[in-house]
Amino acid sequence: MHAVRVFLKFLQPFSLYFEDTTITLPKASSNLTFKAFIDHLRKELPELYHEICDNHGNVQAHVLCLLNDKIFPLTELMERPLTDGDVITFGYAIGGG
Repeated sequence: MHAVRVFLKFLQPFSLYFEDTTITLPKASSNLTFKAFIDHLRKELPELYHEICDNHGNVQAHVLCLLNDKIFPLTELMERPLTDGDVITFGYAIGGG
């Protein structure tokens, strides 16, 4: 069983409260998904988890999550496998009219 290192980057306003960091996730199976990463945050970084997730454990609509500088639809992102060295960036989705 191998561990997976994931780098976390934060855009404003998250960067006001969290510093870029690296976390190591145990790779319990052959497929560590973004959803499993979010679940891991609940234990590892509860402050961040509560900033990005609602009371049901879903990523809030206004939170922007990028995987290796790419934006994916949230339903697709949740099922994407993570590999060692991936970079996850958190920010706010900004819309206008």
